[in-house]
Formats: sequence, C-alpha cells, structure tokens
Amino acid sequence: MFFQGFDGGPNRPGHVGLVLDAHHMIEAPRTGLRVRISRYTEREDIIGYGRPSSTRTS
Repeated sequence: MFFQGFDGGPNRPGHVGLVLDAHHMIEAPRTGLRVRISRYTEREDIIGYGRPSSTRTS
C-alpha cells in the first residue's frame, strides 16, 4: 500500500506498508520506531496499492 505521508503525493508516496489481510498491514511508522502491525482500513491517506506478479521468468 502507498500512502500520501508528510511530504508525499500520488506521484511520490511518503509511506508504504505490506498488506497482511483485509484489515492489517506491516509498517515502520518512522525512523527510530519499531516495525508494527496496524489497521489500514481506518486511514484516509491511501493513494494506491499493487500486487507482486506471480509469473515466473527464466
């Protein structure tokens, strides 16, 4: 997931998280804080998301 963040926008996200399930993500809130599991469904600053491709290449 990509979030607007402090100085980010649609073309330059300011924060990212890895989705775990329908409501939670893993994130590192900022430098110096521990990585944590948090809810992303309550956030209003989501600007995009993507899924890695499962296609293998040789």
